[in-house]
Amino acid sequence: MALGTLVAAMAAFAPPRPSPANEMHLQLERSEPAADATVHEAPTEIRLWFTQSPQIDGTSVRVLPVGGEPLETGDAHLAEEDDELVLASLAEPLASGRYEVRWRAMARDGHVVRGTFEFQVDTAR
Repeated sequence: MALGTLVAAMAAFAPPRPSPANEMHLQLERSEPAADATVHEAPTEIRLWFTQSPQIDGTSVRVLPVGGEPLETGDAHLAEEDDELVLASLAEPLASGRYEVRWRAMARDGHVVRGTFEFQVDTAR
């Protein structure tokens, strides 16, 4: 009986747990090309799926050969069919090689997240 009373007393003084909605910040969920993937067809755009719809005016996508200068991309924009999908078109097909994607996204609450990932293009196949 004393153990039950102790557990009840501890629960009464425990801080409230945040709701899942408050715990979840904007995050990159997945991408195309996927991080660390090798693709055999040069992509025409970079596709980034987020856990929430980002503010597009605070979102950017840069693509560069590893160790090189950024390539020309179109402005990042939301897909018409999915407001959690950000698209950035590539001005020209990517040559075989390793590429880095640098992205920045702003949540509706103003929270900014950034990240990078790499992928490989191997069109010689």
